[in-house]
Amino acid sequence: MLTSPQGWGGDVVPGGQVGYFNSPVVEDTLDQIDLQATRFFEGNISSLQIGLNYATREKSLTANEFFLALANGASEAAIPVPTSTTRLDFLGIEGMVSYDPLAALNSGVYDLRRNPNNDVTVKNWAVEEDVTMLYVKLGLDTEWGNIPVTGNFGTQIVHTDQTSSGFAAGSATLPISGGDSYTEILPSVNLNFEVADSQMVRVGVARTLARPRKDDLRASFQFGYDESVVDQTTGQVAPGALAFNSNGGNPQLRPWIANSLDISYERYFDDGLGYVAIAGFYKDLETYIIPNQRDVLDFTGFPFSGTTPSSFLGSYDRPENGSGGSLTGFEFTLSVAGESITPALTGFGAIFSAAINDSDVVSDPGNPSTPLPGLSEEIFNVTLFYENEGFSARVSNRYRSEFLGEIAGFANGRQLQFVDQKNIVY
Repeated sequence: MLTSPQGWGGDVVPGGQVGYFNSPVVEDTLDQIDLQATRFFEGNISSLQIGLNYATREKSLTANEFFLALANGASEAAIPVPTSTTRLDFLGIEGMVSYDPLAALNSGVYDLRRNPNNDVTVKNWAVEEDVTMLYVKLGLDTEWGNIPVTGNFGTQIVHTDQTSSGFAAGSATLPISGGDSYTEILPSVNLNFEVADSQMVRVGVARTLARPRKDDLRASFQFGYDESVVDQTTGQVAPGALAFNSNGGNPQLRPWIANSLDISYERYFDDGLGYVAIAGFYKDLETYIIPNQRDVLDFTGFPFSGTTPSSFLGSYDRPENGSGGSLTGFEFTLSVAGESITPALTGFGAIFSAAINDSDVVSDPGNPSTPLPGLSEEIFNVTLFYENEGFSARVSNRYRSEFLGEIAGFANGRQLQFVDQKNIVY
């Protein structure tokens, strides 16, 4: 039977919900125009490229979330689609009813009651980002001593204008908007040194930018008023306390900015039978994004119910920019064709790669630094392959150590959690 044994959602569905339906609508539009002109030269400076790029992106999320109630106000009903039994012995359940929930939804047995609660209202948002980039790049083709040198150097000037609209939801629901504009200058130099026949050293120095997630830029937030910290007679807020609290996005969020250095050495084997490469990198994180940081906001003018407080300051948990992080690493790659060892291995080959990195950011000034989300300290890949006369076969193994990952938590909210090491053979 379909029923609600614990009465969840009783504030919307009398007697409690018998299910939940979450069907968000996301619209994402990107328009871009790129204009560039290139002039080629004879000499050490081989080319000049000037360009202008304009991009506008609009992304919105509309939350469609519904409590499922049984039609005609029924408190229970037979499951309207075929059922079977699933054994869950490891949980001490010999048999649990299994059925197709989407087929049940489409059968008409349910009424959909839109979820009006604040935590759903604030999931609605729209973000628009206009980015104008002017860039100049000079190509290089020369010699330093007896060493051929190629590459390029130049700079980008990037102006960003970002805005967001949404809702502030608490004792009442208010339309809310916000945004910011800023300009970044991003110089870079990339040089390739042919230090010997089939041997190359590459050096790159750059100031780089990575934009925030669009949902982190949302203006929407949920707020509340805690009357327990307010004196009922004088309205004085208790020392060290804040009468208001909130959580949501940050339309003033700035991007990740890093000053980076990359150096690599490559050695190519004769007759194209493989190569070996060693690389190192260092990134000084000038600014980065902390997923959830507590800030202070002035809630003057926001609705509340109860005694008027002496201060309208409140806490705001939202993504914030941090500083003082770094990322260092080492990479190694070896590709070998079997025939370089013996003709009997013609067609066989192997590729091995390893990456070791170390990172840290200060996500909370009062706590130790943490690694950057998504980065394992150790990653190893091994691939064995055979390719000959149109036939190809390969097997690969990838290992990565544990990492701080982003997972979907309750109500599909994002949260950070350490993910265990894993080994994949494919």
